Amino acid sequence: MDARFESLAVSSRPQKAPPMTTPHQRSQDRSQLVLGRRQGERLHLTVDQEEILVEVSVIMGSQVRLSITADRAVQIVRAELVERAGTDPMNPPAPRAPKEGAPNPIGHSTLSLGRREGEKLYIYAAQRMVVISIARIKGPQVRIGIEAERDVQILRAELVERAWIDALEEEGDPIEPGDALGNK
Repeated sequence: MDARFESLAVSSRPQKAPPMTTPHQRSQDRSQLVLGRRQGERLHLTVDQEEILVEVSVIMGSQVRLSITADRAVQIVRAELVERAGTDPMNPPAPRAPKEGAPNPIGHSTLSLGRREGEKLYIYAAQRMVVISIARIKGPQVRIGIEAERDVQILRAELVERAWIDALEEEGDPIEPGDALGNK
């Protein structure tokens, strides 16, 4: 990990989590963080080398719309679909085979989903699972719960942006806020 991001980590986390085998071990190897976010604010998750951005796009009364930007190989599944299928959420669903003639799914894409209080999303990236839940929606703020293995890095996106801006300015390359994540 880059030295300038060390101080930004939510907590110190081990390099590699041991394989999960029992529900008791699962609870010990995973931790949960709850963060308040307002409309337009983002979270930056790093699962191994996979970078995932979770943005609160819109808060509409009792519902919030999350926009998740990630590599196309990252699978995002609504929890109610996993529960309805009766499968173990710790095991990712089999990826769908691309349609014949479809373009190669390389690059990033954004998925926008509406969620209500208490609803969850499962994000499968790099053979791991991250659970995003809506803990509470109150006025202009939503409390988002993130459950992940201890070595998954979870940061408020403004901290990542500020670190990138500072690093680029130190190198003599002035940039405007928002440019760090490609938002020109």
